[in-house]
Amino acid sequence: MRIFLICSWILLAFIATASATDNECRDVSHNECRIPNRDLQGFVKTREVCQRLCEIFHKSGKCDFYRYTLDTMFGFNCFIYQNTFTDFHDGCGAISGTRNVEGSCLNAQEGTCKVTQSARCRYENGALLEKLSATDKEMCINLCLVKPDCQRWVFYKEERRCELFSDSHQDCKEVFGPPSITPSFCGSELTTTPQPGTTTTTTSGTTPTAPPGCNSDTEDFFPDEDNCMMYYQCIDGSVTHESCPGCDYFDTETKFCFQPTATTVEDCGSRFYDTNCQETTKDGDCPQEYGYFPIAENCKKYKICDNDNPTLVTCQTKVDENGVNQQLLYNGDQVQCDWTYRVRCGTRPVCDGNDENCQCQDAEPVNPGEVCNGVSGVQIFADPFDCQNKIVCIDGATVANEPCVGNTYYEIATDECVANENVCDVKHRPICVDAGSGKKQCRCLDN
Repeated sequence: MRIFLICSWILLAFIATASATDNECRDVSHNECRIPNRDLQGFVKTREVCQRLCEIFHKSGKCDFYRYTLDTMFGFNCFIYQNTFTDFHDGCGAISGTRNVEGSCLNAQEGTCKVTQSARCRYENGALLEKLSATDKEMCINLCLVKPDCQRWVFYKEERRCELFSDSHQDCKEVFGPPSITPSFCGSELTTTPQPGTTTTTTSGTTPTAPPGCNSDTEDFFPDEDNCMMYYQCIDGSVTHESCPGCDYFDTETKFCFQPTATTVEDCGSRFYDTNCQETTKDGDCPQEYGYFPIAENCKKYKICDNDNPTLVTCQTKVDENGVNQQLLYNGDQVQCDWTYRVRCGTRPVCDGNDENCQCQDAEPVNPGEVCNGVSGVQIFADPFDCQNKIVCIDGATVANEPCVGNTYYEIATDECVANENVCDVKHRPICVDAGSGKKQCRCLDN
C-alpha cells in the first residue's frame, strides 16, 4: 500500500510538472502564417469540441494538430491540419517568445502539449525597446538575453528583423493543440477576450431533433435535408442546428460549408438554397471579411481575405493528360484554380507573375519581344499587349511603337486610331491604362 501511494504521488507530481512546463509553450506565438491545405470544421462553441474533432480525424490519419480561433475565419473557428505542426509554423513570417523560452517549445515534439502555442498575436507597442537586424531567431533570442530589460523577442524571418519588448504580455486570437490531449491538460486559457462570431441557430425554446445516425457515441456532421444552407453538428449525442456563414452551402460529401459556385443549386438537389442570397460587399481590398476572390488585374491570381487582410495567391501549373505543363487560371464560379478550358476570365487579362505582358484569354499567345520575329521588309502589327498601340517591324526588328492618343484605339482594318474600344475585340487585345511606376493596368472586353 505504501509503495502504491509513493508511486501514485510520484506519478501525479510528474504529470503536474509536465503540464506546467508544457503550458509555458503558449508564450511562443506565430504570426503572418500562410494558409496551407487544411480541412475546415463548422463553428464550435469550445476548444474542447475542436480537440475532440481533431482526435476523431487523427484516428484515420487526417489530423496532426488543430487550430482554434476566438473569432471566425471564413465563418469557421476550428481548423484541422493533415501536416506536421513544424511544417506549418515554418511557413509563418514571424515567431515570438519570452526571454527564457524553452528550446523544447521552439522544436515542439509532434502530438504533445508542446504544440500548444499561440497565433495572431499583438504585443505591447509601448513596451518596444528597439528594432535590430538578426540573421535568425537564435540571434534574436541572444540579443534579448544580453539586454536586461528585454522580456519578449519577435523575429521577422523575411525582413531578418528582431524586435525586443520590455513586457512579455501578448494578446492572441488563436491557439494550437495536439489531437489526443485535452486542452485542460495542455492549458486552455487564451490571453484575450473572445470576439463576437458566428452563433448556433437552434430554434428558440426547442431542442433540434437528432438526425438518423446521431447517437451517444457519434461525432459527425449531418445535412439538413430541407435546407442546403444549414446542417447538424452531433457530438456525443448532443445535437445543434447550425447555419453556414453568409451565403455558403453545406456539402454532403466533404461535410464542410463552402462558398457558393455556379453549380450550387444543382449540388443541393432537393435541399432548399436561397438563390437570392447576397452578401454585403464593401470598399477596399477585401469585398467581404473572409473568402476567396478573383483579381481584376490577372486571371492567374486570386486573393484570400482573412479578417479583412488580403493575401495574393498565384494559381499553380499542372501537367495535363498529355504530359504538358499548363498554367491554371482562377475559376471564380467554382472558387478554385482550374484548367483554362473550364474558366471564363471575362474582363480579367492573363498576365505574367508581375501583372505585366497581359493578353486576353482568347488571344493567340505571344512572347514579349517576338512580335517582329521572321518579318521581312516593313510591316505594321497590332500590339498584342495593348490595344492603343501598333508596332512597326523592319526585317525582324522592332523599330517603333506608335501609341494612339486619348481614348482612341488602333483599328487593324483601317490602320487608324478610332474612338471605339470595340475594335479591340479583333485579335482580343487588352485595353490598358498607365498605372504608374512604368506599369499598365489592363482589362479585356467581355463580349
